[in-house]
Amino acid sequence: HKITDFYADAFNIPNNDVNLKVYHTPQFNEDDLKGLQVTLESQSHNISPGYQTLKLKTWQDNQLKKSYRVTMKVIIKYPVLIASEKISYKNQINSDNTKIKNIKITSRIDKYMQKSDLNGELISTQLIRKGEIIHPSMVKQKPDVNRGEEVNVHLISGSILIKTKGRIHRDCRVGESVQVTLNKTRERLKGEIQSPNLILVNLQ
Repeated sequence: HKITDFYADAFNIPNNDVNLKVYHTPQFNEDDLKGLQVTLESQSHNISPGYQTLKLKTWQDNQLKKSYRVTMKVIIKYPVLIASEKISYKNQINSDNTKIKNIKITSRIDKYMQKSDLNGELISTQLIRKGEIIHPSMVKQKPDVNRGEEVNVHLISGSILIKTKGRIHRDCRVGESVQVTLNKTRERLKGEIQSPNLILVNLQ
């Protein structure tokens, strides 16, 4: 029960949504643990569903008595985000076209999305079919400027400022660097997105 509690707390799910298949456990009796404090430590860098090894430590009067290793496969039921309707390419993803479904997971949990991941403006990077599980690779933050969009370009060289226009080469957000092609000269330069309609290019 203590191991089940450990994973239920780690994934913030009910105890009965955790299933353990133990492959190796040391030989000890429950009587060996009576009167002792028991702590658990994961031997993996990340606590995740799948094959895991825990170190079970027993303590008495703040002194370590024994350590045991327990190897198991952790299977959890986890609430993940799925499409409640077809979501076309570059359409916004929100609570109107998604819902939560509990599925069994036996691998890395970061391959799935939860309802809390809907914070901010997300759009799809591909067609997502109704009922399909939504993975992080299927979405991205809505760009502040879209690829091919015409923007104002400020060229700065010392105290000289030249204002012109150009088109960017990829979707991007404010603060990012991006290649821009000037409309008049067709010259390609690298600048920084200052606002959704302005790129600053430092020529120094």
